[in-house]
Amino acid sequence: MLGEGVGLVLFGHAGSVMLAILAMTMFGLFTHMACGATYALVPFVDRKALGGVAGLIGAGGNIGAVAAGFLNKASASPQQCLIILGYIVAGTAVCALAVRFSASHKSDERALLDAALDARRTGDRAVNGAIPA
Repeated sequence: MLGEGVGLVLFGHAGSVMLAILAMTMFGLFTHMACGATYALVPFVDRKALGGVAGLIGAGGNIGAVAAGFLNKASASPQQCLIILGYIVAGTAVCALAVRFSASHKSDERALLDAALDARRTGDRAVNGAIPA
């Protein structure tokens, strides 16, 4: 997400077409990586509320798009909007570093992983609710 923010700020300050293309390429690359990482983490947040967590993540993207549209209307120029969005994205990336999972959550996930790996080794179809991949 930090790479996304830097890409947006660079794009907002781009003085040439080449710099704009490089900034947008960097932004797009980091955006796709952040989206993939976000959806990869969904099952680990709370297995019992998987649908709710996935729905909140999906809705968050839509809310962000609407907020960015309002910011664009309120900004003096599209460049200013992109720069502000870049700083917001970079700031949220720094805030994401504060997210931690509890020790009990980590041990529960480790137990599920171990059960799934044991099931895969033994060829068992279901061990303690874990289905091998």
